[in-house]
Formats: sequence, C-alpha cells, structure tokens
Amino acid sequence: MKLTTQNIYDLYSPSLCERRLFYRFIREEETPPGPFEEVIFMLGQRHEKNHVNSLGEYIDVSKVLRRQQPEKTKQLIQNNTPVIYQGVLAGDETINDSQVQIIGIPDIMIYKNFSYIIRDCKLARHVDEKRHPEILAQLQVYGYLFERNTGKKPVKLEAFLGDSSIVEIPYDDGDSAIKILKKLLDIVSLVNVPYSPVGWSKCQSDERKKEYSVRQS
Repeated sequence: MKLTTQNIYDLYSPSLCERRLFYRFIREEETPPGPFEEVIFMLGQRHEKNHVNSLGEYIDVSKVLRRQQPEKTKQLIQNNTPVIYQGVLAGDETINDSQVQIIGIPDIMIYKNFSYIIRDCKLARHVDEKRHPEILAQLQVYGYLFERNTGKKPVKLEAFLGDSSIVEIPYDDGDSAIKILKKLLDIVSLVNVPYSPVGWSKCQSDERKKEYSVRQS
C-alpha cells in the first residue's frame, strides 16, 4: 500500500473528513475543479515559484522521470546541493503490521549546517493545530522521511505562508509522523465508507464560507 503526504491534505482540508480521504484513496470520480479552485491553485503555484526563484539557483526534481525522482533526490542531498525543488522523499514502513510505502514531496530543501531546511509554501496565513493542522502534519512526515533517507535530522521544518512570513515547526523526531500515518492507514483500510456527518459548508474552503456568511448577513 502507498500513502502520500497529499493524503493528509485530503483528510484535513478544508475540514476534517474521513469520508473524503477514503473516496479519494479509492479514486472515486469527483466533480472537476471549478473556477474558484483553479484560481486558488494558480495563486498557490505562483506563490511557490516566486519564492523558490528568490533563493537563487536550484535543481527541479519534477523534471526527472517519476520513477527516478526518489533516487535523484538522494543523490542531490548527498552532493549537498544548495537548493532542491520538488524533491521526492520515499520510504518503506511497517504500520499496524502492514507494509506501507510513504512518499512526500516537500516544495523546497535548503542546505545548511550539513543538513537541510525543509520548507513548504502555503497560501495560508496561520498554522497551528486548529488552523491548518495538515500543514503541521505534512512537515513532520517530510522530516521523518528525510531522517529515514539520510540518517540526519532536518535543520528546520518551515512553512512559507501567504503573507511571506516563515513559520518554524519544531521537528518531534517522527512521533507525529507515525501517529498521522497510522490514522491515514486505519481510514483507507476500511472495507466500508466511514461515517462522517455532512453539512452544506463541510467541504467548502474558508474563503467560500466567508463569502456565504456575507451574503446571508
């Protein structure tokens, strides 16, 4: 079985929903993204590219054949490449007696002090357990995979937010990563669709909820 850090996003964003994760994991057909979602995606891509371009020269691993990306990322790390963009960190883990391949694709890795800062670019302006816990969880999994691949702890885990601020998330030595991976595996291993109460706004973004509240006021 394969788990990716995208699965964390599927579970938590825009709100906690086990059913969303389950359906996306089994590749249930979804309604295509609307204009709003496409604009948000475009803004996210622009935010990310503007930031990595500001860091100077970098190696873009996404241009390598997909099956070669994990090994290419390892080579770049071993060579102390100053900036790695879209590197792929992969590892095999036994979780709940199941063999699981875990894959994470941090936006940026920056060489410093004989290891790497792992940084993800997000449009969000706040990161904590109540607001965007998926960002915290994704970064912890990136840190865990980095340590599994290199034998080194990341220098820092960071989120580059929509207001151009950088928030540091302390690495907890893989404790949070194992917990969230176990949670994901429990959900996607279910035989039946998990129960999840659904309301009008459950699967809407925060921006759309705000728009709806304004219209109703």
